[in-house]
Amino acid sequence: MKFAWLIRAALLALLVAAGGCVTFEEQSTTVRYDEATDELRIFHVYSGIGTEDKDGPTASELEQLDEVLQGNQSYFFDNWVLCWDRDSLVEEIAGLQEVDVADVKLDLDAPLDPTNLVSALTFFYANSQITNGPVYRDAEGRLCATQTLTITRAKTVVELINTLVLPTILEEEVAKQQAADAEGDADDDEADDADDDEDDGPDYDEVLILAAIRDGHRIIQLYEGGFAIRIPMDRQEFMRARHSTIRKAILELAEMDTEDDDEDVASMHKFLVLFTQDFQFYHHDGHMVVELGSPSQSSATFSMIVDDPPARDLAPALQARDIPILPTYDPTTPRATYLGTE
Repeated sequence: MKFAWLIRAALLALLVAAGGCVTFEEQSTTVRYDEATDELRIFHVYSGIGTEDKDGPTASELEQLDEVLQGNQSYFFDNWVLCWDRDSLVEEIAGLQEVDVADVKLDLDAPLDPTNLVSALTFFYANSQITNGPVYRDAEGRLCATQTLTITRAKTVVELINTLVLPTILEEEVAKQQAADAEGDADDDEADDADDDEDDGPDYDEVLILAAIRDGHRIIQLYEGGFAIRIPMDRQEFMRARHSTIRKAILELAEMDTEDDDEDVASMHKFLVLFTQDFQFYHHDGHMVVELGSPSQSSATFSMIVDDPPARDLAPALQARDIPILPTYDPTTPRATYLGTE
């Protein structure tokens, strides 16, 4: 199991992979867990909002825009990482109940059953709120917007991820591997693993991680200034993975032609820029630790250039939907007020 896969799995209960073509040039995201209110607060600033198609927006882009305006989607770095999509939670529930999405009946007041996935996903839906802020032009004339994502009863949400969602995902992975081994596909799997060694990080022992979870280990841990993901791992494997990942990044950067490989340069920049911000990646006490923020901070902020400037901004589409566009706006004070850090 590889680095990107497991990080996605660790966040799958809250975030789902997103599609669509609405894009933005830059994003700044600030995260704070307020222990007094048990709220995880996330404040986004999207800058340079638009479409990838100069003849856009397309029908799919307009559909995605409407989802955002309805408070259903919140993005984390232009779908490069993940997207919180409330509608996808309902789709997951429909799949588990084996019914059509239209037939899902959410009882948001039902008591939580911490052993039931449908109950957990309903709890996630009930305890999340997306609020869209002003749309405005920044000093560079780019179309920008703010948005907040609030997770209430955050400790319980994270506990459900740790004790129900992650074990379920890992159990499925172990079952798939056991089935493949039983069918005699072990050689093919080993070849795939050899190819994966050229990929993006360390291998994980799903059985070891499952055992740790069942022994009380919590993969995701909240604290005031952010959160950490702690995955059981041998130090030697961590050091091998860290060395190979950094070496690969350096070699790729050295070989890149910035004129011909713009997409590769942008992708590598997204990876490396995290290491200059409120982000840490290290080994401690038998665990690989991915730390976003720090217990000594009140909040953690991540800013990233996500993409090239859009081919066309979405101002006409927003105006057609009676969304006002402010000529100027400063999100600094509203961000501090929302986070409670003023």
